Amino acid sequence: MENKNYFEGEITDAVDTDIVLAPAPADQSADEAVHEAAAIIDTDIAEELEASIEIEAAPIKAVRVNEIPELRGENSKVFRMSDGTEQAVFYAEPIHVFDEEAQCFETADNTLIEKESAFVSGKSRFTAEFSKDSASNELFHIADGTHRVTVLTAKTAKQKQVPVAALKKAATDKIAAADDLVPDRVVFEKAEAGADFTYSLTGSGVKEDIVVREKADIYRYSFLLRMENVTAEFDEEEKRIAFMDLENGEEVFHIPAPFMSDADGNLSADVSYDVRTLDSGEIFLTVTADSEWINAEERAFPVVIDPQIKLSSTSAMTTYSWVGGKMSSASTHTVGTNGSGDGSCNANRMYIKLQMPTLPRNPRIKKAELKFSQSSGSAQCGGCPKLGLYQVNENIVTGTCTPVSSSDLIDYNTMKTGHCEDGSIISYTFDITKLLDAVNKDETPYANLVMKMLDETSSCNDKIVLYGSAYSGDSAPQLIVTYESSYGVNTSYRTHTHELGRFGQGSIDLACGNLMLESEDFAWAGNRMPVTLKHLYNSALASYQYTANSGIKLNTANFASMKLGYGFKLNVMQSMVSASFQHEGTAYIGYVYIDENGEEIYFKKSSKTTCCESNTQCYNLYEDVTGGDMLYDPEKRILTSDSDTYLFDASGRLIRVTDEHKNSMIITYTSGRITSVTDGAGRVFFFEYTGDYLRSITAPDNTRILYTYSGNLLNAVTYPNGKKVEISYTSNKPVQIVLSDNGTNVYKVAYTYSGNRVVSVTEYGFENGTAVIGASTAYSYSAASRRTVATTTEQKDADSGETADNVVRTVYTFDDDGNTVSEYVYSQDTGNVGADGEESGINPHSGDGGAGVVSNINNLLVNHNFETLDHWASMEANCGDLYISNYAYEPYTKFGKKLLRMQSYNADCTQNGVYQLTNSFPKGDYTFSVHARILSAFSGPENPGAYIRVTTTSGTVLAESEHIRAYDTEYIRLIAPFTLSAAQSVKVQILLDGKGTVYADAAQLENNAFANAYNMLENGNFERGTSGWTCSTGVSSSTGTRFNMSKALYMSGDLTSSRYAYQKVTVKTNRATRETFTLSGWAKGYGIVKRERDYAQAPQFRLRAVVKYYDTYYKEYGTETYTADFSPCTEEWQLASVQFAKEKFRTIQDVT
Repeated sequence: MENKNYFEGEITDAVDTDIVLAPAPADQSADEAVHEAAAIIDTDIAEELEASIEIEAAPIKAVRVNEIPELRGENSKVFRMSDGTEQAVFYAEPIHVFDEEAQCFETADNTLIEKESAFVSGKSRFTAEFSKDSASNELFHIADGTHRVTVLTAKTAKQKQVPVAALKKAATDKIAAADDLVPDRVVFEKAEAGADFTYSLTGSGVKEDIVVREKADIYRYSFLLRMENVTAEFDEEEKRIAFMDLENGEEVFHIPAPFMSDADGNLSADVSYDVRTLDSGEIFLTVTADSEWINAEERAFPVVIDPQIKLSSTSAMTTYSWVGGKMSSASTHTVGTNGSGDGSCNANRMYIKLQMPTLPRNPRIKKAELKFSQSSGSAQCGGCPKLGLYQVNENIVTGTCTPVSSSDLIDYNTMKTGHCEDGSIISYTFDITKLLDAVNKDETPYANLVMKMLDETSSCNDKIVLYGSAYSGDSAPQLIVTYESSYGVNTSYRTHTHELGRFGQGSIDLACGNLMLESEDFAWAGNRMPVTLKHLYNSALASYQYTANSGIKLNTANFASMKLGYGFKLNVMQSMVSASFQHEGTAYIGYVYIDENGEEIYFKKSSKTTCCESNTQCYNLYEDVTGGDMLYDPEKRILTSDSDTYLFDASGRLIRVTDEHKNSMIITYTSGRITSVTDGAGRVFFFEYTGDYLRSITAPDNTRILYTYSGNLLNAVTYPNGKKVEISYTSNKPVQIVLSDNGTNVYKVAYTYSGNRVVSVTEYGFENGTAVIGASTAYSYSAASRRTVATTTEQKDADSGETADNVVRTVYTFDDDGNTVSEYVYSQDTGNVGADGEESGINPHSGDGGAGVVSNINNLLVNHNFETLDHWASMEANCGDLYISNYAYEPYTKFGKKLLRMQSYNADCTQNGVYQLTNSFPKGDYTFSVHARILSAFSGPENPGAYIRVTTTSGTVLAESEHIRAYDTEYIRLIAPFTLSAAQSVKVQILLDGKGTVYADAAQLENNAFANAYNMLENGNFERGTSGWTCSTGVSSSTGTRFNMSKALYMSGDLTSSRYAYQKVTVKTNRATRETFTLSGWAKGYGIVKRERDYAQAPQFRLRAVVKYYDTYYKEYGTETYTADFSPCTEEWQLASVQFAKEKFRTIQDVT
């Protein structure tokens, strides 16, 4: 099997590696040196170096602390984690029922209660009743409101058996699951010859088991279905019966496709329905099972035929069994190979159809996982067979169906045997965050997956049996999403901003896509606690008023009597309330302060104390858990921050801020609403309300701002100078903000969303009343790779001769806490020219937001370090008394061990030296440079000295540097920039005129308009294929996807094989020399997520540098390893770099 994008067990797809190993210039800081280097990829450096890989410390694993009952859903729970995040678990069927009286979700009760005439269901979404009346042929009925389906035997009432008592939590035969307590069951013994009818409740309906205990010639079972307020529709192809509401046609119940299993867990979908509508309107349903399968010699009895009747509702997932090209429903699924060795036709798979949840309040998603539990497992040949999860690109239906799936592995696990391990049920967790990204970005219409063995052609019988969505119990599959919510506005450096004129500023949270607005109402100057009033908006609260709300974990004070429109708060609405919370795995009971921007700061009990005024009793203060200098006094309700103090009322609301000069800003509440804010000079801002809605704020000079609403939404703000802002909404989220001046529209911003995420922001101006499009930015989010790409399009200025829009991409990367750790910008408009003349490259440049300057350094020369003089030829005009050598004396070199030494004894010689003929390069800007040092001064006619030159192959001079002639102890960099108007080869020349001696080192030809740091690698951009690199199998050069120019490095492999490309770099080895280098590069590929897996090596996708010591005096022969990781979960071009220097003053052999 071949997959893409695994490196060290992962395969990288197209990896464009303009790999750069750049020495840091002595006159630059470390950071500057990093930004001067560009290139890419890790290379797992052959086996002798693999032992030097540093084992990274495993991160502290977050664990569940407690459930948050307020956040329950019908089929979901939410847990608070030890790291402060939240984890939502979605189940395949409902586990909760909503209590209308208590207005909350309670655990569904799937038990059966015995009454005089029937067994009835406990508290659930539906009601079910199993008849005990022997005079009736009714088996049971299920109802949802006025909708009802009654199931009867086709026998006469006299033939019906009275059911035995419900079996309370006790298993009686092999069909019972070994890991869960068996649910209450109703059994109609010998309901048919050789078969019992057994019924139990699940969260979504009634599960029927036709338990066949004896062999027969025919296995056919008939029922009557009587319906109330629903009508039946039979899908013969999918073998599914739907019950539709008579009035609106919506599906209420359904009977899924049947299946059967034997006592050994073998499955078959060879069960059919025959559906006839009788004159009475009843449905005559016949269930027929394949007698050949049941009567097979290897069959283990009892055999269970499993039809069900279920409520139709949104489920987190539906699972299917697949074998021999047929898809079927089942409560368990076999995944494995049958040992025939002829591939997928005889393999077993499990298909999964997911319903991706929309999380409330659009949090920052950290991870999405699927968890499956194992009923049994066996491996005939031993070893560690692997299970893979792949995306399915078509719909999944029961019957004959083998939907197309991707060959790209999403995640995998190593198969385990048996049922339990260390006292717990064996389970497998798969990371599907990449699939969640694809669904959220509308990159795929199907959130479907298939689990299968990585090697389906195995000659071994290796298989596991997993519980499916139809299984009722804790071992059913789970979809688990870990996330964190934030209601602050501009509380981090991960925002992308846009201006909104008088209204203020808008920004997009780059990690989760929330829209935030910061609108300044008044800002008065002064030095006595002047007042600034702001409206702040966060779309995470688009459907909520800003007030205490435990259901959404909004830990603020009670502001219920003060309404500003959904999502809005004022900067003066600050609070300090008691809270229980987790920090770095420890639980605390303390306080949470919400500042003016809505950021939460948690306080734990401090060792610092203060005493009451009587000085008879002391108590503890509370301190910022992150180590800040703020202290909170819970008795006086005073927060101290530097020289300022904040006083809160008994409800936890901020009412006064006092500075070190005793100037105070006072916030006055009346009936739970702010009615005034007074600054230190006594100037008062008055607040007026209509009902609970803020209608105006009046400044001390009587200027007034007015607010109007549409329902719960703020839809207009009118300023005293005639300016006005109008906000339009869709689904409570702003989609348009229009600014006008005295009734004339002047500016507009439009927003589009995917779910709750902002995916585009577009600005418009107005000409003669007509909107004219301006700049726009599109956002693409990836939780899997922790990256967001913002693509900004600036409209072309045709009047200035521009022919195309300018498109600039900014890539933001985040750490696990959501902090921005890097950003870089590239633009197709300024990209490098590809081999066929198109603009295909990426040329990073600095953005207005401070994105790093990353130059793309491709050293296009061979033997540019002069370790040998191969590929350097003598000029035809060389005089006989010119001596050329690669001189090996490290103290004289600029870099490495050797240099080019040229000495002329003839003052009349000109254009003497060496040249190198290049490959054909595409049109574009280039720069040739060489570091040169004059050892003996040049003399001669005209302009003697050393210089460099670039010519065409026919001799036309394209560029020539200055001539240097005077003796110097330092190297001078000679630079010759030039432009190619068409693709061609060139000659780069290192020359001298006259008599003298020159040292030359670090020659570089790069496809840039200016000279960058010296790239010490040979063929770092792979324009010469893999020449200069030692490569493993599965590594080659590619002319398809590439970073720039015409080629890239391509890696392809499998989970058990490392892939690498490496070269040894000649550097200064002297014990006293300590050089600093930057290894950097670009990569693009598809890989599996890096996480712990049992019996498997952790995948790696990285750049790596290994410093090898060889010091015979100090007996130092070890290595040091430095790495820079790429994210394996994105197909976006990405930059990685690492700066390093040897740690010990010892002799080194080389850097690999």
